[in-house]
Formats: sequence, structure tokens, C-alpha cells
Amino acid sequence: MNLLYNTTRFFYILFLLFGFAFAQAQAQDLVVTPTAAVTDVQDGFTALNGAWNITTVVIEEKTYALVASFNDDGVQVMDITDPASPTATAAVTDEQGGFTELDRAWNITTVVIGEKTYALVASYFDDGVQVMDITNPASPTATAAVTDGQDGLFTALDSAWDITTVVIGEKTYALVASFDDHGVQVMDITDPASPTATAAVTDGQDGFTALNGARSVTTVVIGDKTYALVASFNDDGVQIMEISTSSTLSTGELFFKSLVLYPNPVRNRLHIESPLAEAMSYKVYDLTGKALSTHHKTGQSHSIDVSGLAKGVYLLEATHNNNTTAMQFVKE
Repeated sequence: MNLLYNTTRFFYILFLLFGFAFAQAQAQDLVVTPTAAVTDVQDGFTALNGAWNITTVVIEEKTYALVASFNDDGVQVMDITDPASPTATAAVTDEQGGFTELDRAWNITTVVIGEKTYALVASYFDDGVQVMDITNPASPTATAAVTDGQDGLFTALDSAWDITTVVIGEKTYALVASFDDHGVQVMDITDPASPTATAAVTDGQDGFTALNGARSVTTVVIGDKTYALVASFNDDGVQIMEISTSSTLSTGELFFKSLVLYPNPVRNRLHIESPLAEAMSYKVYDLTGKALSTHHKTGQSHSIDVSGLAKGVYLLEATHNNNTTAMQFVKE
């Protein structure tokens, strides 16, 4: 018994020692060493006084860092493609070169729209957002600026604290957390030169109960829905909200989104369903663009005899009023 106990104890201790040594080896795999440092008014860096927030972006195989400077009221752009040797690329400041919304630059993010890259800066003292084109990082240009109360539509930008972007459908939106307005401003920036106010929510209104002192905002897609999460300093909590386009679709939108073809692939009859009961017309085309047949329907369901078609891929063009869409089907 003693021999068995001692043997078991020996191997247990050996296991512990081996585990400890392995953990030490694993921990030693991570080594953190200084790579480089840059400071304001050194080596061409002119907008780092009160550096407050930072983000990165890749443009044409180079990596850049963008820094929002609280005291310099601007943004410093630096090339960090070689992290050991950052170089000053450009700097922009408030009230210079057309930039009007950088007073106490607080937070910064980037977004690609079309073929261009933009930076968006939340400005704490200017109560707004500066949009700038950084496609050429060496020469940022002012694209647009919006401020609290502008056009009577932007109502939640007082003390703009944080900013993020999200794509919903075919549009790009910016969401801004407003510390003093205790809410979130949503704006459509699909056309970066002309941001438009889309929505604004504030604490204590319409069921929003945790937006007092909104300081940070982020977005997440869960399933097929997009949500924004807002950290609220004064409410000691988080507000979760769903952000989506209007659920009330126009007749044309309903037509495009809910037309259903089945079965697909099809052998004999192709069934077409739509929530619209109005008259519609259909044309079947081959892939050369040749119209093969024309059909009409008056109800929500309709079927087309395609048994005479050769095997292959075809297009069904459906028209309702001035709305037209095309869908592929396969004849087997």
C-alpha cells in the first residue's frame, strides 16, 4: 500500500511540476517590447497635443494611424507601415483648410464608401462631426461638417463623444453618442458630402432609459438584425437598441422583396407568388436576351408552363406598374 501511495504521489508531483513548467513556457511565448514612440512637435508631428483617440486604416498597401488631438483641435495622420519608424504624413486642425468641426477632437473612426476612404471625427466642443476624405492620406480634405441644431434636424450632437459607422442595406450610417444631449444621433452618410439626419433618440423618451451621459457606441449584427449598444456614464448602464430601416414598405419595395419562384429548378410548371393582388406581367428570356413568352396574372398566385423549354438557365422578368425585376430559374 505504501509503495502504491508513494508511486502515485511521485507521479502526481511530477505532473504538477510538468504542468507548471509548461505554463511558464507558454507564458514566456508572449514578449512585449517597445517598437517606437512619437511625440508632439517632434520630427514633423504637429497634432498630438492631448492625443485622445486613435484608429488605423489600410490604404493602397500602406497602414496609417489617425490620432484625434484634444488640445491641438485636429487630427494627426502617420504612416506606420514600418512600425519601428512611424512618419508624419499629414495634420489637419480646426479652422484651417476648410475644417470647421475639430475643436476638441474627441473620437475618430474610418469608413470606405465607394472607392474612397473617409475619416469621421466627433468634436466635443464643436458639438458635431467632421467628415474628411483621406483617400490620399498625405492630403486630407474637408468633405462635410454637421453641428448640433443644424437645419433643425440634428438634435443629438451636443458634446459629441463617440462615433461609429454601420452599413444597413445599401446605405452607410454614422451613429454619434452625445454626452450632453443624453442620446444618439443617426445620420445617413451614404453621400459623405451631404450627411442627412436620419433619427435621434434621447434618454427618457420612447422607452429609452439608459442614455444619460451617453459616452460610447458600437454596433453588432445578430441574426438578420442590427443593434447599437450605448454605454451610459450617468445611468451606470447600457442601452441596447435595434436599428433598421422602416418596416413599412412601399408597393414597389414589397414587389421586389417578396416575389417567390418555385420549384427552382423546375420541370413543368413554374409557380410565382406575390403579396400583391394587382395585375402583373411576366416575360421569359433566355440568356441571350431573346423574349420567349409573355404572361399576365391578376391574383397573388400564378403559374407558367415551362415544360417546352430546353434545359438551361432562364430569366423571368416581372413588371408591376413602373417596377420591374428579374429572377433566374433553371429548367431541368
